Amino acid sequence: MYKAKFGIKNKNTVVSLFLAVFFLAGGFYSCGTLKQANYRGLGQGGDPAPLMAALRTGTLPNGLAYYILENHTPEDRAFFTLAVDGGSVLEDEDEQGLFHFIEHIIFSNTRRFPKPELVNYLRSLGMRFGADANAFTGQERTTYGLEIPLETDEAGRKRIPEKIFMVADDWTQAAGFQQRQIDEERPVILEEYRLRSNGERILWKILPDLFQGSRFGERLPLGAPEVIQTAPPSRMENLYKTWYRTDNMALVFVGDFDGAALEGALASHFTAPPPETPLNHPRYELLPAQKGAVRSTVFTDPELPSSKIYLYHRYSATPRKADLAAFRENLIDDLIDRIINARLENLAFLPETPFDELSFDQDMVGKTSRFFTFVALAKPWQTEKALDALLRERESLLRYGFSAQEIKQAKESLIAGMEYDIEFQDRLHSSFYVDKLVEHFLRGKRVSDFEWDWEAASALLPGIGIREVNKTLKDYLSSGELSVYTIIPEAEDAELDSWEPFHGLVQEAPKFKVPRPRYDRGRRAETAVGPPLLDTPPKPGLIRSESRDPDTLALIWELENGARVVIKETGNPGDDLCLYALGAGGTAGADPFPAVRLAETISGTSGLGPYTQAELIKRLQGKQASLSFSAQPFFRKFSGFAAKKDLETLFELLYLDFTQPRFDAEETAAMIAEYRAALVQPPNTGEFFFREITSLLANNNPYLVPLKAEDVDRVSPEECYAIFRRMLNPADYLFVITAGKLDEEQLRSLTATYLASIPPGTPWDGGKNFSLVRPGPVMKKLYRGQQTQSTVEMAWFERERFSPAIAASAGVLKEYLDIILTEEIREKRGGAYAITADLTITPLLTETELEIGVSFICDPMRAEELAAAVEEQLRQIAQGTVNRDTLALAVETAKRQYEQSLRLDSVQGESYASLEALLQIPAAAFYQRGTAYAAVKAGDLQKLCQGFVQGGPVTVILFPEPAGRTPPAN
Repeated sequence: MYKAKFGIKNKNTVVSLFLAVFFLAGGFYSCGTLKQANYRGLGQGGDPAPLMAALRTGTLPNGLAYYILENHTPEDRAFFTLAVDGGSVLEDEDEQGLFHFIEHIIFSNTRRFPKPELVNYLRSLGMRFGADANAFTGQERTTYGLEIPLETDEAGRKRIPEKIFMVADDWTQAAGFQQRQIDEERPVILEEYRLRSNGERILWKILPDLFQGSRFGERLPLGAPEVIQTAPPSRMENLYKTWYRTDNMALVFVGDFDGAALEGALASHFTAPPPETPLNHPRYELLPAQKGAVRSTVFTDPELPSSKIYLYHRYSATPRKADLAAFRENLIDDLIDRIINARLENLAFLPETPFDELSFDQDMVGKTSRFFTFVALAKPWQTEKALDALLRERESLLRYGFSAQEIKQAKESLIAGMEYDIEFQDRLHSSFYVDKLVEHFLRGKRVSDFEWDWEAASALLPGIGIREVNKTLKDYLSSGELSVYTIIPEAEDAELDSWEPFHGLVQEAPKFKVPRPRYDRGRRAETAVGPPLLDTPPKPGLIRSESRDPDTLALIWELENGARVVIKETGNPGDDLCLYALGAGGTAGADPFPAVRLAETISGTSGLGPYTQAELIKRLQGKQASLSFSAQPFFRKFSGFAAKKDLETLFELLYLDFTQPRFDAEETAAMIAEYRAALVQPPNTGEFFFREITSLLANNNPYLVPLKAEDVDRVSPEECYAIFRRMLNPADYLFVITAGKLDEEQLRSLTATYLASIPPGTPWDGGKNFSLVRPGPVMKKLYRGQQTQSTVEMAWFERERFSPAIAASAGVLKEYLDIILTEEIREKRGGAYAITADLTITPLLTETELEIGVSFICDPMRAEELAAAVEEQLRQIAQGTVNRDTLALAVETAKRQYEQSLRLDSVQGESYASLEALLQIPAAAFYQRGTAYAAVKAGDLQKLCQGFVQGGPVTVILFPEPAGRTPPAN
């Protein structure tokens, strides 16, 4: 299977969490090495990069900047963002946290939409908070975003509803700061502080130290609890009026509307008066980086499962402009980024690697401080080895730079990515463009057309050579300061004599003997776009029969090996293809136990066909195709994707998955040993809670609870591999292929060659005698960790014979619970920052199980009170208390979510396969669900809840460990 054993994190993961969550800086910068660059006929270095040709931008008479861009993915939707050029670094001492407080107030109370009218209006459009309506407060920006369903005017033009403009106009000038609303919101914000102070506790320790001496280290967005608890309305209103002014905000609209009509009417919708005085906007920066300074900090954390290492290399930089010089410098940065991440990927796949995860990123804080950031998650008890290896990789980069072959491959990859963007730009989601336009307003970031980017890159890349790239890299790594943070789990720290070895490695790294890397030999020298995976295609098999479903119009093929293939054209934009294959029966009840539980885990450990994992990744560079396998308790599935040009690669992967999963006994044994080593480590609080709640809900059924180390001791690599091979009988699976437009003849040929040719196997018989018994009503209290919060998980179960009507009632009930529990627990009681309700349908072997799951994090002193309040809400529904207005909102939200799902080819494929393969329900039911949602009545919710409350809930509450009490051994 093409499935990474060690995850190489992409950008915007924990590498740039502090940048993405707190700052979202993204400014331009300069290394000062490119003064003599040749721009090859494009113009001069100081010439600006052109704006997108289709972009409408300008300034309204009152000073509001605006950006309008037509984009038709998704259809019938518009995305609106109000961007404010200001955040927590602008707060005075007695204002800490008030930018964030204002953000909360604006979403609940304005002049024309007093609480709760704004919330109810947005819900009436089928919008979900968090997903479709959200806001963000950072250190230098505040944004408000809406995903809006469009309406059609009398001329047939798509437009944004009038009330949305009223909401947005109120945000710019008419937020309400009444004492009652502020007092109601205080506990919600304090609960968010509680939530994030635990979830982001490591960064909260690092950032003040990393940014010491600057406002960035003193003004985190959530602020100070004492200010949040006592700030009067007047202080918030003063801050709002100071920064929410028309010359400090921008309106960003991207969507499937008439852009000319929107631009023509925009001034009439936004009526805030222009400012009476010029804007005085201070810009704060970090202190200048100290060249050559090295700092090493070590601390412990009780919740980490294994050590985490951060290498922050910072240097002072000159801001870049959105011109040709900056574009060229950004190309060099992109090459550096691609090569370093490729090296880390190679490092992570070495058999002796001490890492579970590795990542690298480049970012800015303010406009003059640039960061090169490496983050590593060490394997348990290998912190020193991981730190040593990461420092050596940095030294290798500093001393030797990159090879010519690496730069060549990075250039090819960069151009291939740009060509892909050009080909599929009409399918890019509107939110992608919103983010770019917000960056242009706040940071002056380039927003040029993909075609211009490709043309400019094609002209400039040949003139960027190995000496220039390596000089730039060395300048970046040698011109600033290095801060290294090593965070160690308390259990591992207890075995250490001191932290001096870690400090010593950091200080001695410049003296390491580091050999020159050799990245130009063997398979690493392959071009970015690899050749076919198979030297010779297999002999085609037979498609025995062909039919067409009269309800869904899907084409259905029966293959000679027993597999069924469904070809479903969705009509959505684009021709990228999604593949979803589903087989009934999974690991639950399958023998031999526990090897069956590990069989899926070892899949892909050794690679695929003749290729090791690392070789396969190299072979697939430049390919837009992927495939993964997983085995769940009650089913097995393949999920795949391919661009049109790489469709055959997807089918090659599928053929190799079924016929040649690679097995290396030593590599598999090493993976199993790693798996066991992780199990014997003392679990952190999250793992402990997961194990406990999973065991309780499964009634300690061994097929469903987490494995123990002694279970793994009974497993051999050969046994796991043999079981995995048994899971790969093609006749067990329904293969569903979906795309906006399909070439049936091409798919017929590929199916015959790569699917019908797979030899038949033995039907999977796992789980035939499996019986799942849930616990009755029970509350379990757990004590673990030092967090200042409690986590509450509640579950109700019901067995039903599946029907489309049941599915529709369940979907509406989920949305109804989301609304009423948010109102009760967050708004009325101020008990939790967020509460989530979910309703899942699990096909068992002979029946269907429905589960309601509710979870939230709260003050430990209120956990039982709030759990009882949740239980009471379900009991009221079961007794017939269903609010008709809220039900209407829930139905509208369920319908809207369903309409959005129809635009996703992957969802259509998965739904089709699930209904046909697991539930034995015609797939047409999925395409009729919108009508089914509209038919749901209050009595349907009542009847559904009556079954749930009879057998539940199962409630598990995690409390912090009382002072002086030792956690139990696990």
